[in-house]
Amino acid sequence: MVNVHHFTKTLDDIRSRAVEHLRPPPLETLPQWIERVVRLPEGTAEPGPVKLWPPQIEIATSIGDQSVERVTWLKSVRSGYTFLVACAVARHVLDDPCHAIVLMPTENDARGIIVDDIEPLFDASPDLRGLLPEPARDQKGRATLLQRHYPGGSLKVIAARSARNLRRHTARAVYADETDVMENAEGDPLSLAERRTITFARRKLVSGSSPSTDETSLIAKRYYADSDQRVFEIACPECDHRFELLWRHIQWPEGKPEKAHAVCPSNGCVIEDQDKPAIVAAGRWRATRPEVTGHHGYRLNGLVSLLPAMAWGVLASEWTRIASDPHRLRTFVTTILAEP
Repeated sequence: MVNVHHFTKTLDDIRSRAVEHLRPPPLETLPQWIERVVRLPEGTAEPGPVKLWPPQIEIATSIGDQSVERVTWLKSVRSGYTFLVACAVARHVLDDPCHAIVLMPTENDARGIIVDDIEPLFDASPDLRGLLPEPARDQKGRATLLQRHYPGGSLKVIAARSARNLRRHTARAVYADETDVMENAEGDPLSLAERRTITFARRKLVSGSSPSTDETSLIAKRYYADSDQRVFEIACPECDHRFELLWRHIQWPEGKPEKAHAVCPSNGCVIEDQDKPAIVAAGRWRATRPEVTGHHGYRLNGLVSLLPAMAWGVLASEWTRIASDPHRLRTFVTTILAEP
């Protein structure tokens, strides 16, 4: 007996892939689209129109560039990666329909990105309001919050913990969040998810995470290591020397961590925290392995963040409090400095 549901699904997949070859690429870059279309909801730090943080602009451009197959972001916490994933999903729904998977560590994380990030973004943005489809229903008629189908595409938010979740779906785009805390009995969840994209000519594989340990960090030791390894460089406002700002460049007077500042590694120039907005705005990405093509990798720590909690004096004060506690120190290194 013919399985009508399976036959219909196969025809839908064939039609979707055929359309992929015919659809022209979007004219706007993803950052341009975000700043034109997306609005942040009430209750966020800065509700209303979006102005991307300078280091985000190139990363978002790569995420939206159909000629770039893979994008990896080795990052600190609160750097805006989840927001960019939500924006990429929104653009698929509005302008660039395709089958997309968002891969999260757990079921709670999967529900969280839908409820806390994706749905509010659609509701707050006039051009997007009402476009996020209602949850799909399973064969028993139950609503499935994590699956949405719309003309020409679908969104499925999947918990990486279950290998069966990954085997059941195909997608042109995979967006993985916090890959270093994902668990799967069959191995690397992102590699499993990649297999679901092999039938698409213009697939997109995006991953972002803070690193774990030297021994276990996939984001640092595999994904970023395989990329063109871009670093964000600032220019010293005194001598114009360009360098990646690292923790060893942060210094403070004895007993006064609140007065922390950066020191230029070339000429010893003192850079104050108040200079940070200007030097970050003028910063730029540099590929340290330009011979690698098709895989843009970005390494960005919290020292260039403009959030008040990431001020150098605040971070130095925290460092002095936790320096004798290996567990808290490890958390600082992985989540703030984005180092394994």
